[in-house]
Amino acid sequence: MKLIALLFSLCFINVEAFRICSFNIQSFGESKIAKTEVMNVIVKVISRCDLMLLMEIKDSTNQVINKLMAKLNR
Repeated sequence: MKLIALLFSLCFINVEAFRICSFNIQSFGESKIAKTEVMNVIVKVISRCDLMLLMEIKDSTNQVINKLMAKLNR
């Protein structure tokens, strides 16, 4: 475990700040992705972080994350 922590810290030795975030989107699915204003806020929040943990993603088709990633990569 100490080795993993050491290797992880060496990856970011020249970084002044590393932002790790956690965001509970609360039932994130097709209905929220269809709302432009909601998606803009979610993308804005997520784009501020270097490492993001998203919670409560509810998608049986596995398409919501792909759509979110497409919006983030613009």
